[in-house]
Formats: sequence, structure tokens, C-alpha cells
Amino acid sequence: MPELCLTPRIRQGVQADKLVIEREATMPKTACRQQDLELLLAEVQEFYGQTIYAGMEGGIAKKKPIYRLLFAIVRRGSSFRIFSLLLLVGVLLFHRHLRCPQKRKQIFQYGLSRNNIVAFERLNVCLSGRYDAEIDVNGLPASLRSRIATAVSLSRLWQGASVLERYRHREALPHLQTAIAIAAHLFYTRHPLPSQVSLLCVATDHSPVAMALLFIARRSGLKTCYIQHAPVTEYFPPLNYDLSLLYDQASVAAYTKAAARRGISRKQRIVILTPFAEEFKQPQSTRRPYRIGMCLSAVPQVAQLTGLMEQVSNHSSVSQIVLRCHPRFRFEVSHENFGAPVVLQEQNASLASFLDSVDIVLVPSSGVTIEALHRGKPTFYTDGMDELPEDYYGFVAEGILPKFDLTVLDDSDLIAAHFDAVWKARFVRYDATVDSAVASAHQSVANAIAGLTRKIDA
Repeated sequence: MPELCLTPRIRQGVQADKLVIEREATMPKTACRQQDLELLLAEVQEFYGQTIYAGMEGGIAKKKPIYRLLFAIVRRGSSFRIFSLLLLVGVLLFHRHLRCPQKRKQIFQYGLSRNNIVAFERLNVCLSGRYDAEIDVNGLPASLRSRIATAVSLSRLWQGASVLERYRHREALPHLQTAIAIAAHLFYTRHPLPSQVSLLCVATDHSPVAMALLFIARRSGLKTCYIQHAPVTEYFPPLNYDLSLLYDQASVAAYTKAAARRGISRKQRIVILTPFAEEFKQPQSTRRPYRIGMCLSAVPQVAQLTGLMEQVSNHSSVSQIVLRCHPRFRFEVSHENFGAPVVLQEQNASLASFLDSVDIVLVPSSGVTIEALHRGKPTFYTDGMDELPEDYYGFVAEGILPKFDLTVLDDSDLIAAHFDAVWKARFVRYDATVDSAVASAHQSVANAIAGLTRKIDA
């Protein structure tokens, strides 16, 4: 793969994931467009090409065999420009994440997952109905007409295919995500956000469509806001928004490390918005027999998971195991080797209802950890249950999440032993409600949004 050489002059002091271009007044539009595509490609590959995510492709392929075939086709075809063109056409015509704001709406909130939508609900609660008539959550699916109109713009499509083929990634998943981002860029440059939109809010900072939208927004001077929807690590893209609404101080520290890893130094407007509506509860011991809640990853190690379930279910102190599947994975339960009953939570049931139904929670590398602890559930980390690196979020290393050992079920005092005053002092970095009121955070968010929406108020 050739080096990514960008022209014209590149301002020094910022890494390739957030390059700032000093455009020449006489630069042809086609060269500007190509350079933008190259910059966006660098952003996407910077994130998805990290070594820490190397196991994700295999995990996705195991979960859905169709992806194994798709990844094989992408690896073989990425060397050919005509394949890249066809790949872009396929994304433009069929990718469901291409959305368009409704007319006369001035705040566009983009993020299609259930967690993303919940994040927007948290934000909008803070606004107390002030902007309800101006807010559009995820707009409408892009029309077939607009998709086709982009797909038949052959000169631009060929330009995108050229960039994609020239800087192809050797792994299929990063290459596919890059193709989605480039297709989204082609779509939204041909069908830009309406002029009435004055604020773009996203709840994911690494979805390829969101990355393309944000790239275009920054180029056009549109205000941007990021609202965190799950725990983050230093491997996430550095913050680059007019306003960032983060869970807690641990998230601030993670994004600070993300910027430091790339040599980036920029001032950021950050406001803490806890993901919780209720107050913090201290995790405490519970009486036997225990109802064990097990959270499953989107990319589980099924054999290891089944083995752990067998061990836990056959323990004399366990009366039931309740499984909560990730929205992108469904587990088929066989009851042959289990001592205690194993039940599967309904697919659309809430996390709150799951936590209310169990006494102890076992988690892989999962953002569920913080909410389980916040709601007073003794929670333990189960290593090797998914395709992510061990302790991906660093919860174990930070001392807020103990590793699970089967012997902890032998004595109810052992269950709560880890969750003492020292633990609480650590946990406050991950849960602002430990020592502050939810209402004050909501007011800070409302004030910050008001500062970005003066155009609406005018």
C-alpha cells in the first residue's frame, strides 16, 4: 500500500487522523475532493486498523458465516479499482445507515443503535422541551432516488474508487469500513444537510457514516456535538467537536490519552453528563441462593462461555442464570449440562429489568459494567469470554471491577468484600452521581447547548 502523500501544504503539529489543510486559492475542485477523501480515509483506517482490534474481524466472521464470505471477497477484490467502484455502488444503494434530516429541523442527531438513541434521549431531557420542534433524531432513510443519483455520478464515484484502491487496507474489516465512509462522503457532498441545520449531534465517534458526516460538517463550519453512549478507551478517535458531553472523569482521561497517543493538543469544551437518571447505590452482599446475571458480548467465545455457564450453574449456591445477549448476538441455550435453570432475557427487554432480576452480574469487556455497579449489583469480570483483549476498558486494572472466581460464591461476605470505601473512591471517576446531583449536570448541558444554538434563538 503506498504512503498517503497529501497536497497542498499540510499544517504541522497535527497527526494524519486530524490533518488540517491550508487550501490554495487556485487548487482545482477535483483535487480538493480527492484530498478530502484521502484525509477521511486516513481517519477511518487510523481507528479500525489498530492492532487492538485485530481480532474483531475473526469474531464477526464466526458469528455470521456470511461475513466470512464477504471479508474474503473484499480481501481479494480490494486490489482492483473496478471492484472498489462496485463496492461503493453497493453501499450507496443498500447501506441502511444513510439518513437525511427532515425539512425545517435545525438540530440533526445522528446515531442509529439503541444505545445511541438512548444517549439522545438523555441529552434532550436536559433541554426541557426547549428545542423539541427543532430536533430531528436520525431523520429519514435516504431515498432510492438520491442513492441512485449519487451512484451514477461516475466521475466522483471513480475518484472515490481510485482513492480506495490506491490506499487499500490489507485487512478486510478496516477496508470495508473505509468504503462505507467514502460512500457516505460522496452521498452527503451531493446531498448536503439542509441549510436550516445549525447543529450536528452524534452519539458515536467511530461509525464510518458518522465520521463522514462530521468531516463534512467541520469543512463547512457547521457546529458539532458529541454525546458519549458507552465507555471509551485511549484507542478511540481524539475529541474534535465544538462540545463533548462525556460520562465522567475517567472518560475525559481516556480521550486525553487518545490525543496524546497521536501528538494532538487542542482545547476542548467538555461537559459531564452522567448516563444515569437515578442516584448511586453501594453494591452489597445478598442472600443465597443467587440469581446470576451473565452479559454476553457481540463477539463471544462460545466454547469458553458455555464452560463457565456449566460451572456456575452447578454451584450449590446458584438458583438461576439469566443471560442478557448483546443486540448483535443471540445465544442458543442447551440445558443438557446445566444444574440450575438458564433463561434468556427477551431481546428487547431493558438493562434495568435485567439488573432488577439478578443478584450478581458477570461481565466480559462491556459498558454494562458501570451501570450494574451504579445500581448496586456486585459485578465481576469474566476473562476470555469474547474476542476483545483482556480488560479492554481497564476496569480491572483501575480496581473497580474484580475478576470472577467461582469460590466467591461460597461465602456471601466475599461477594461484597471488594466494594468498600476505597473502591467507592475509585468508582467516583466512572460515576459522577457518587458525589454530585444529576440535576446540576442537566443544567450545565442545557447552558452549553444554548451556546451552540444562538442561530435557532435569534
